[in-house]
Amino acid sequence: MIQANELRIGNYFYDNEKNILQCNGVADVEHNPATVWFGDELGFYMDIDECFPIPLTPEMLLKCGFEFDNCSFFKQLTKGRIFKLNQNFYRDATGNYDGFILRLGDLKIIVIRHLHQLQNVFFAIADEDLPIENL
Repeated sequence: MIQANELRIGNYFYDNEKNILQCNGVADVEHNPATVWFGDELGFYMDIDECFPIPLTPEMLLKCGFEFDNCSFFKQLTKGRIFKLNQNFYRDATGNYDGFILRLGDLKIIVIRHLHQLQNVFFAIADEDLPIENL
């Protein structure tokens, strides 16, 4: 489940049936459960309890315009900056790799496990929305 304070306008998420939806707004964040609007109009909404994160995978990073080079995924930003993610080599309880590590130089900054987390961090660093193709 996604926490209400993690979901931003434009974030993608799954519903109960694994349909991919895009957030248009979150209301009543102090209440449990909060309400999430989605779709082309504000007439479509659901409880935050019905919103689930989309796992971040190498395939998803490629759809977001990242390139793969030498065990890292990177995306060229404006002014020559590079947004770089390394595969996290620790595995979760199911045996899958546990997300990607955002690094600045040699410093490990954060482990990113879900698409909405990547969208939020990318916007905070790059000051632009993360383009996603063929989701």
